[in-house]
Amino acid sequence: MKAQKKALAESIAQSVETKLAEGGNASKKLKKLVQQSSEKLAAKLIKVTTKEEKKQPKAEKTEKK
Repeated sequence: MKAQKKALAESIAQSVETKLAEGGNASKKLKKLVQQSSEKLAAKLIKVTTKEEKKQPKAEKTEKK
C-alpha cells in the first residue's frame, strides 16, 4: 500500500510540475508544496478506492439473497 501511495504521489507531482514548467521556472518552495500536496491527495485517493473495494463484496452478497 505504501508503494502504491508513493508511486501515485510521484505521478501526480510530476504531472503538476510539468504543467508549471510550461509557465516558467518553479521555485524550490513551490516544488516542495506540490510534492506534499500530491502525497496528501494520493493518500485520500487510496483510502477512497479501498473503501469502494470493500463495499463491492458486501453489495454482491445482498444481491445474492
